[in-house]
Parts: sequence; C-alpha cells; structure tokens
Amino acid sequence: MRKVTVAAIQMACSPDAAENRRTAEAMVRQAAGNGAQIILLPELFETPYFCQERRYASYELATTPAENPAIAQLRKVAAELQVVLPVSFYEKAGTALYNSIAIIDADGSVLGIYRKTHIPDDHFYQEKFYFTPGDTGFKVWNTRYARIGVGICWDQWFPEAARCMALAGAELLFYPTAIGSEPILEVDSAPHWQRCMQGHAAANLMPVIAANRIGTEHITPDEENQQQTSSLSFYGTSFLTDGTGAVLQQLGRDEAGIAMQTYDLDELEEMRMSWGVFRDRRPEYYRAISTPPTVVLPAERRRQAPDSVLLPTFHFVIANIRNKIVEKIVQNGRVQQKLFVQCAENSTVFSNKTANRLTAPQNIGIINSGFMTNRLQSAGKFCRLHTNADDSDCKMETAIAQKETPPYRRQFPDTKGRETNGATDAQTSLCCSRRTARFSDDRHNFRSSRRV
Repeated sequence: MRKVTVAAIQMACSPDAAENRRTAEAMVRQAAGNGAQIILLPELFETPYFCQERRYASYELATTPAENPAIAQLRKVAAELQVVLPVSFYEKAGTALYNSIAIIDADGSVLGIYRKTHIPDDHFYQEKFYFTPGDTGFKVWNTRYARIGVGICWDQWFPEAARCMALAGAELLFYPTAIGSEPILEVDSAPHWQRCMQGHAAANLMPVIAANRIGTEHITPDEENQQQTSSLSFYGTSFLTDGTGAVLQQLGRDEAGIAMQTYDLDELEEMRMSWGVFRDRRPEYYRAISTPPTVVLPAERRRQAPDSVLLPTFHFVIANIRNKIVEKIVQNGRVQQKLFVQCAENSTVFSNKTANRLTAPQNIGIINSGFMTNRLQSAGKFCRLHTNADDSDCKMETAIAQKETPPYRRQFPDTKGRETNGATDAQTSLCCSRRTARFSDDRHNFRSSRRV
C-alpha cells in the first residue's frame, strides 16, 4: 500500500515578486506541516499575470532555471521539508522564451523541465506574444512519492495531453493554472474548466490536481500598451479529484488557502487495471487526430472509379457464395477487397485454404487491371476461367443468365477480330477444380494490382 498526500495552493499575486515568493514559501511550509508530500503552486505565481497585455519590458522577467530566484528558494525548502514541488516560472533558453515547470524532488534536486505545449492567444490571455510553444513533449517524473505528470493551464483543455502522460506511467496529474474572467465572451468558464479536467481523471482513472490564483489584477494604461485598460478576476476554485473524476476537495473563488487529499496509489493502479480502458485502446484507429484535414478536389479534377472489376479465380468456393458474387458484380460493377490476390502476369492462384476463408461476397479480392476505365465497362473484362475439362471435379455452371445482362455491356472486338457479344461473355462459365484455376484474357494483357 503506497499512500501519498497531495496539496494544491491557491493564492493572490501582488506586483512585488519577492512578496509572492515569501507567500508561496509560507503556504508550502503550512501544507507540509499538515502532512502534504507533493505541493502544487499556481502558474507564474511570482508576478501578476503579465500576459493580459503586450509589453516588451515583460520579456525581462524571463530567466534561466539556474538564475530563477523562486526555483533557488524553493529547492532549499523542498530539501528541508522533504517535499516535491512543481514550480512554475518564465524560462529563458537562448533566444526562446517558455512558460515552464521545474520539478523539484524531495531532496531539492531539479528532475527536469516541462515547457507548456499549448499556447493560447485571446483577448487578455495573449500568451503567444510571450511564449514559444514547448518542445519537451509531455513528461512523467519519478519523484520520491509518486510518478507525476504536469501540464500547464491551457494544456488542461486537451485530453491528448492527459492521455499521453497517463500512457507514460503517470499516477497523478497536476495542472498549475492562471485563469479567470472572460471580458469579451462574457461567460463564467469556471464550471467548464473544472469539468474538462474531471473528464481527464475519469478517462484515465487517475486523480487530477489543479491550482489556480485568485484576486483581480488591473492593467495600467501607458503608451507601450497603447493605453489599454482592462482587468481580470481570477476565480480560484482549485480542486483535487479522485480516480473517477469526482471532486474531493475544492477551494472557493476568492479564498486563499490549501486543499489537500491523501491517495492510495496501489488502489488506483488496481482500479485502472480492472477497468481495462488501457487494455482496450485501439490506437491504430486514432490516427485522424494527427492527420491533416482532407483536401476535397473540385469535381472536374476527381479521378473516376472504374465501372467494373475483374473477378479472381480460385480452386473452391461454395455455390451460393459464388452466385452472390456474380449478382453483386452485375448490379454494381464492383466488389470490395479484403483478401489480397496474388498475381503473376495473367494468372491468379487461390489455394483451398484461402478459398475456405471466403465467407461473404465482400471478402473476394479484386484484380484491378489498370486498363482504361471505359474499356473495363465491357462484359468481356469480367472473369473467364480456363481449366481441364476432363477433370472429374469440374462442374460447369452458367454465371449470369442472358436476361440479366446489364445495359452497359457492349459488343467489343477481341484480338482475333471476332465480335464478342455481351450476353455471350456474360455466360462465361465458372469452374471449380482441385487443381490450379487460371485467369486469362486473350485480348488484352492486363497488369494486375492490389487495392487496399
């Protein structure tokens, strides 16, 4: 039984960065004193939310991890109190600027950095002005007390992020956040924000911990921000869920405080295994989420599909299936391919084993000649089987009755100069043999191919 106590800190952020760091440390100490082992602080807690406006001077707030005062201060606290601290900060890496998290383990060491993947750009949430999209990918950190995954604010709206961390072995999901009012949209997004993360917990059977700030932050107009006047009221509501998404602990909209919860990690792991949601995933069918949108060509540029197909030969097939195949060809001029047809020049060979797998007309493979589409309309392009007429197992049957011949079948001269009547070709015999049945057409040398 592995138990861990987790805390989410909710605080207001003043213009004084040093004061914010002192507040953060005091609340971390309070949470640790109450038994918390992993403690989450809000996003960019060192300063007010500067992304509310565009101001070049704010670039100067970015630091390297080694130079960041909050990281340096909280590393000492983590080592002293034996707690794990994901610390949000504005990172400078060469000429790139990131919204990042430093994962501080219980011994004060920095396990690594995660850079925010999804960067929003909206009125008063103008993060693309300040942050480069993260390049770390979603990570899981093996801390002293648990394997944790950490996303940052806007990341929390994307189920793919949570699933990636869960698949990488996370046991707990953390989301430091700075979110509040929507002056343009005039909506209260707090319930939606919370339900979205509850869904991540439910889908991955894994607790979610979210820490938000509180308070109203105002913008002072000046020339650099083009006299912008605005304010954001951050709605707090920091919370912790269980492994099914149910909210266990939650703070108020304007309440500075700490929300805490103890989890049994072994019990959560057992629940994930018993539900089978990871066992039953079908990632081969999820490719659409990483595929560019389909481009639809104008009608005049679309390639026309052939009106007919070639039916392959085979050793053995049940009579009623054979008849259905022929009927399908007459009606639609094509069947679907599910079994691949192995072709050598003008010959196609099916083994008895392959033939016995044919259970429905849609399972019959197609030989696509690649010949001109208009030529494929000819009845003579359907199948013609040649076999040993003296074979005792050979049974000749009429494939298609003359009266069922489709109207598009036309007379077509063969290579020997004879006129081939469509009705006659439609009556081409199908033959079942223990030996090899061979497909050929003495008028045209078709090149065979497979279509998936």
